[in-house]
Amino acid sequence: MTNILIIDDSQTDLWVLSDLLKALIPDIQVSSSLSSIEGLEKAKTRLPDTILLDVNMPGMDGLEVCKQLKSSLKTKQIPIILLLETHTDSISKIKGMDLGVEAFLSKPVDPRELVAQVKVMLRLKKAEDQLGNEKKQLEIQVEEKLKALKKAETILQDEGLQKQLAAALEQVTESIMMVDNKGTIQYINPVTEQMFGYSEKEIIGQNLRFLKNGKNTYKFYQQMWQTITRGEVWRGFVINKKKNGALCEVDMTISPIRNEKGEIKNFIAVKRDVTRERELEKQLRQTQKMEAIGTLAGGIAHDFNNILFAITGYATLAKRHLSENVEYQQDLKQVLRAGERAKELVQQILTFSRQNEQEVVSLQIIPLIKETLKFLRASLPTTIKISQNVPPSCGDILADHTQIHQILMNLCTNAGYAMREQGGELKVTLKETIIKDDLAILHSIKTGVYLQLTITDTGNGILPEVQEHIFEPFYTTKPEHEGTGMGLAVVHGIIKSYGGAITFNSQINQGTAFEILLPVVNHKALHQTADTADIANPSLTGQEHILVIDDESVLADLLKEMLEMLDYKVTIASDAQQAIDFFLSDKFHFDLVITDLNMPGMSGDQLAKELLRIRPDLPIILATGFSYKIGKEEIQKIGIRNLLMKPFDLNLLGTMVRETLD
Repeated sequence: MTNILIIDDSQTDLWVLSDLLKALIPDIQVSSSLSSIEGLEKAKTRLPDTILLDVNMPGMDGLEVCKQLKSSLKTKQIPIILLLETHTDSISKIKGMDLGVEAFLSKPVDPRELVAQVKVMLRLKKAEDQLGNEKKQLEIQVEEKLKALKKAETILQDEGLQKQLAAALEQVTESIMMVDNKGTIQYINPVTEQMFGYSEKEIIGQNLRFLKNGKNTYKFYQQMWQTITRGEVWRGFVINKKKNGALCEVDMTISPIRNEKGEIKNFIAVKRDVTRERELEKQLRQTQKMEAIGTLAGGIAHDFNNILFAITGYATLAKRHLSENVEYQQDLKQVLRAGERAKELVQQILTFSRQNEQEVVSLQIIPLIKETLKFLRASLPTTIKISQNVPPSCGDILADHTQIHQILMNLCTNAGYAMREQGGELKVTLKETIIKDDLAILHSIKTGVYLQLTITDTGNGILPEVQEHIFEPFYTTKPEHEGTGMGLAVVHGIIKSYGGAITFNSQINQGTAFEILLPVVNHKALHQTADTADIANPSLTGQEHILVIDDESVLADLLKEMLEMLDYKVTIASDAQQAIDFFLSDKFHFDLVITDLNMPGMSGDQLAKELLRIRPDLPIILATGFSYKIGKEEIQKIGIRNLLMKPFDLNLLGTMVRETLD
C-alpha cells in the first residue's frame, strides 16, 4: 500500500487533494495534517512514500519544514512536492531546490499534473528504497562474514579448521584481503583477482596502497590507518585502480585481528565493487535536479514572454505612429530585432525544460546522420578522422527533423572542439537495443525497443568537477565568445521530450562518449503535421466587437490598441467576474473573446468554460506567455477556438482573429 502525507493549513485543499489522489491512483493511503508541527511528527513516525507540502504554512512555513525533513537521516530520502500559491513563485522554487525539494506544483493543482508528479516521486522513492535495501543486505552479509572471521581467530591453530576457513573464504562473493600490521598483503581470495585483474602472485607481498590512484588524499588514508591501528573497525568508500587502468568505487570494511594476548597482528579488508550502484544514485540525483530546474525555467519563460510582449507590441505601435521619422524608425527596428532574439532565447529555455510543443513525424535518422557528418567534414580539421557505423535496418523514431539535426550538430561540434588541437577520431554508431526494467528505471523511460546513438571522440575528456553540470543551462567552459552554455541543456530537453535518455562517459585525455536512447516507433505511424488550413478571408481588419480580458492593464491596453488599429471595436475587462457580468447582461453583445490564461481568482480556461456555458457558439482565443498545463488538445476539448502565444506581432494577431471569426 502506497502512503502519501499532505501538509496544508487549508482543510478544503486537504479534502480536494486527498480525494483526487484516492480517485486517480489505485492502492493509495492518504494521511493529512493542518499544521507543520503535526506534519513533521507524522512524517517521522509513518515515513510516507511522498509528501505534498504547502509552502505557506502558519508558524513554521513549508520551506522550514523541508529543511528539517531533509536534515534528518530518517526522513531525508522521502520525496517532497512543494505546493506553491502561483507558478511564478521563483524565490520559493530556488530555495526549495537548495533544500533538496524534488518537485513543485502550483495551486490550483491540475489533476493530471498532480498524478504525474506523484507517480514520478513514488517511482524515485521505490528506486531509492531498493538501493537502500540492497545496501543493507550487503552490510548484513559483510557483518556476518566478519563475525565468522573473528570467531575463527580463536581456532587458527587447528590445522583442519584452518583449511575449512580457507575454503569458506574462497567461496565468498566479496574481495577478501589479509594484511599484516604494516599493510603488506598476505592473502587474497579468487574474487580479488577477478575484481582487480591481477593474479595472486602479482598481489601477494604488495602493500595495500598499490591499488591507489590518487583520487583519495594522503590525509584520507592516514585517518583510515589511525582508526584500524586503534583497534577499531573502519568503513567507507575508496577509489581503486584495476590492472587495466579502469577506476572502480569500492565499499570497504577493515577489521583488526588480535592474537591471544590481545595484540593486533593482522587486518582483514572486505571489499565490494559498488561502481554501478553509486552511478545509479548519481543519475537519480541528476534527474531530480533537472526536473526541478525545468519547472523553474517554465515559470521564468511565462513572465518573460509577458514582458517581451509589452516591449515588442508598443515598439510596433510606435513604429507605425512615427512612420515618417526615419531616425526613430531605425531605432525601433533595433528594438524589435532585439525582441526577436529574446523570443528565440525563450524558445531555447522552453526546449531545455521540455515544455514547448513541437511538430513531430515518423522519420529515419540515418539520412540525417550522413547529412550532418558530410556537412561537418568541410568544417573540421583534416587531423580529425570521421567514421560511422549506421546500419540501414534501424527503425524510425517519432521526432522533429530540425531538432534531431540540432542534437547531432551540437554533440559532433563539441566532439570536434575537444580534438581541435591534437586531432583524433569522431565516431558515430547506431543500433537497435531493447531496454528492460532495470535500465528503464535508471533512465526514467519506458521499456521497449530503442535506437542507441553513440557519438565518441578521442579528445581531452571532461573534468570530473564539470561533468555534473554539463546539462545545466548557461553553464559552459568555453570562452565567452565561443559558447552560451545552452547547447547541451537544449539537447537534454529535446531527448527527454521524446521519451528518451542521454548519458555520457568521459576520461581525462582519453575522450568522451555520449549515448542517446530514442524510442523506435511503428514505420506506419501517423505523421503529426502542422495545421495548414487556409484562412478564408485574407484581410486582417474587421468591424466586430471584441472583449479583451487581462488582469495586467499594460498588456490589456496594448492589445486594445493593436486591435483598434485593425478597425475592431474593443472593450476591456480587468478580471473574469467582470467578463461574466457582461455576458449575463447581454450574451450576444460581443463577437469574440480574447482572454489571458493566468489570472487571479479564475484562470482563462475556467472563464472560457463559464462563457461557453452561457453561449456555446462563442469564439474564444486563449492568450498566454507559457503554460505547462494546457495545449491545443486541451483547449479544443473545452471549446476554445485558438491558442495565441505571447509575444505576437500585429500580423499574427490579425490573422488569428480573422481565422477565429470566419
